[in-house]
Amino acid sequence: MAFCKNGHLSLLLLNLLILILNTPQAIGCYTRIFSFGDSLIDTGNLLHAVGNAHHPVGRLPYGETFFGHPTGRFSNGRVVIDFIAEAFELPFLPPYLAGRGPEDFEHGANFAVGGATALNNSFFAAKGMEVTWTDYSLSTQLQWFKNLLPLLSNESDYSGIMDTSLFMVGEIGGNDYNHPFFSGRLTTDEVRSFVPFVIDAIASAIHDLIKLGAKTLVVPGNLPNGCVPMYLSMFRSQNDEDYDPQTRCIKWINEFSEYHNKLLVEKLHTLRELHPDASIIYADYYGALMNIFQFPDQLGFDEPLLACCGSHCPYNCSIHCGNEGSTVCTEPSTYASWDGLHLTEAAYKVVANGVLRGPVCLNWVNELSERHNKLLVEKLHALRNLHPHATIIDLRRLLQSFHEYLPIPAPNLDSTILLLHAAEAIAPSDCSICGGNEGSKVCPEPSRYISWDGMHLTEAANKVVAEGVILFLPSLTRAHTLHSSA
Repeated sequence: MAFCKNGHLSLLLLNLLILILNTPQAIGCYTRIFSFGDSLIDTGNLLHAVGNAHHPVGRLPYGETFFGHPTGRFSNGRVVIDFIAEAFELPFLPPYLAGRGPEDFEHGANFAVGGATALNNSFFAAKGMEVTWTDYSLSTQLQWFKNLLPLLSNESDYSGIMDTSLFMVGEIGGNDYNHPFFSGRLTTDEVRSFVPFVIDAIASAIHDLIKLGAKTLVVPGNLPNGCVPMYLSMFRSQNDEDYDPQTRCIKWINEFSEYHNKLLVEKLHTLRELHPDASIIYADYYGALMNIFQFPDQLGFDEPLLACCGSHCPYNCSIHCGNEGSTVCTEPSTYASWDGLHLTEAAYKVVANGVLRGPVCLNWVNELSERHNKLLVEKLHALRNLHPHATIIDLRRLLQSFHEYLPIPAPNLDSTILLLHAAEAIAPSDCSICGGNEGSKVCPEPSRYISWDGMHLTEAANKVVAEGVILFLPSLTRAHTLHSSA
């Protein structure tokens, strides 16, 4: 058969079907966002709790780049949750503690508080630690949400809110390690022993939200703290082996973050099994941010390991940003760190873009697709039992057939075959302007592209899929018949 002899076309079809099977036709729209976490996404709760005069985050230069004044965000401008809200065309989330009534939370609320931990303060006190931070832990934030929900809707109609809301559960847990590490009173192994308890606290919050009706939850992992100026300054080492040769980040600290993320991913897998009707999405903040430290020049970061706002001592963080004696860099957009512990708006944008539409995006989008496909396969299996004389074949079966019937070589594909979008403006993945709109452009050879407009296939790609279905349908039908007769 001519098609089977064409290895180039066979491999393209295989790749194309993988793309189709792992790409949802549309990503749902959300009318509200509810977020929980710490200073990485706090939009003003800590500031409203302690007052402007009692914390540097209430003074310039915080907020100077985008807002022109301090807002309670621990950055020079927007943070991750702001970019996510913009992506869904929603207003910036108001901090819960600043709200005056339910009308202020029409599009959601932000419960995150700077300094917050996943664990309650009683946990740290029991470990002999001096608790100097406020007790706005994850359980407190969850209770705030439970208090707000009845004000937004009648209990009988919670589903109307929960079904159409996006829940950001984190990033949370970083301070559970920051506080003990910075105190200098506990060993690394002692702090490491906290991790399973932190993961359980996050899982408990997710479980409670799902019981209330949450359908879509995004759960970010920990950041690569070994690249954070505060950690680099406090844990400086004379041993070159302690540093990654490419990034100059401290390896053991990043390995600690990776351990947290590993346990979190495993826990989320368990939660998906327990709650099959909910979409629980892991957001790889670690991977998104590591792009800056691994490829700073390509992403426009001249000083990825220095704080923009602080002092001129090692890593620019011996004097806290906003305090007397601190200085501010002239180009914050070329720095990853704003104040030695939190990110610049530019770095937050990289993380948000990774979650929304970069390589990180594929992880959680694929999870949604895999869940759809799992339920579809189960339903088709039930239908085959109900209708044994009918042949019901899904594309997963078709994809498996390539491994069974095709010897697939590995030719040198033209790289343009792998480009995803054609009739678009220049932007990540070429899809910031829809084809046909003002400013869009069309590639010179659509037949070499898989996607036409960022969502739909080109004629060439549709033809490949159709040829594959037509060609392999007889073989799959025979296999189905043999299986049924057996």
